[in-house]
Amino acid sequence: MALSLRRRSKLDRRTARIIAPAIFLFIASLVFGCLLTVSAPPTGLNDRSEDSLALLSTTAISIVRPKGTEVTVRKFSEDPSNFVEHSDAFTSSQMKEKFDTTTVRLLSQDSGQMKDIPPSHFSLNQPPVHDPNFSPSQAILFATTLTKSYFPRHHHLEPTSSTQDNIKLLLRAWHAFTKAQDMHWWIAHDQLLGWFWNAQTPPWSTYLSVQMSVRQLLHMQQFNGTLIDERFRVKVNPAFLLRDQKSSNLIDARFYDVKTGYMIDIEGMSVVRDGDEARLGSKDGSVYTMQDLMPLHETVLDGVLVWRPRAALKILAQTYGEGILHDQRQSVGGVDYEWSEGRRVWVDLD
Repeated sequence: MALSLRRRSKLDRRTARIIAPAIFLFIASLVFGCLLTVSAPPTGLNDRSEDSLALLSTTAISIVRPKGTEVTVRKFSEDPSNFVEHSDAFTSSQMKEKFDTTTVRLLSQDSGQMKDIPPSHFSLNQPPVHDPNFSPSQAILFATTLTKSYFPRHHHLEPTSSTQDNIKLLLRAWHAFTKAQDMHWWIAHDQLLGWFWNAQTPPWSTYLSVQMSVRQLLHMQQFNGTLIDERFRVKVNPAFLLRDQKSSNLIDARFYDVKTGYMIDIEGMSVVRDGDEARLGSKDGSVYTMQDLMPLHETVLDGVLVWRPRAALKILAQTYGEGILHDQRQSVGGVDYEWSEGRRVWVDLD
């Protein structure tokens, strides 16, 4: 009997040594979970925790309700020639000689509809968007952990025979989506360049580029992950709340075709400092005055109604150099293109 009890006592001690650590870990996990529940940052925009942002970059957007009366986008009709650019903004003789005829040609592409987005929409102080699934503080905390670009590289690095058709389909879908949601945006980069030459996306472009205000990025966040018409996906980069121009996350959102992989890169524009003057800038380093962008002009690209910045020629010259506005031979990605004046298209020489 004593031997049996002694064996049982040894067994109980051995069992206790095995079970005790597991019980301790279980209890500790319960306590830690409770602490997380208590200290977790709020999910609602109106419940933003100031302490959770205290140690973050000062370039982060601050989601607060601005004082004063809300200013909305103004839409109006007016003769586009009232907002025409001036030839003294250019230095090359080629641009000065062709400036008047070029201006007439470009104005003929505009509809006369205009849109004036107020400066407050580019401010880093924006009213809350009532989205229970999105917390600015949590998005910022997540974005600060990103060590590389949130978005993968473009699926299509070289144009194919179907690229232009897919690009046009994508643009039409984007136009329909943003019109239905009353979103405000304008074409940029290659698309603005294509509008200048022949109102078509250049044959070397394998994706679309648009820009919008900080206010519109917050609006778009409400559709993050949404699949439209079972084909087009909205994806917003959580790093859009960090306006650091040295960031690896220069693209703030994307709208892409899940069937083909073609996409629209969306860049946010916010107020930045340029010396003593406040200007509008994106995270790729592009900086403009409000007068460069506004009012937006409704025009046509690839047969679709789009919006362009007011000083489109100045912006193109600033981005690519004035040669892009008159040189009829361009080399892009190792491929040479020549402008055919008769056909009014770029021709691949390779």
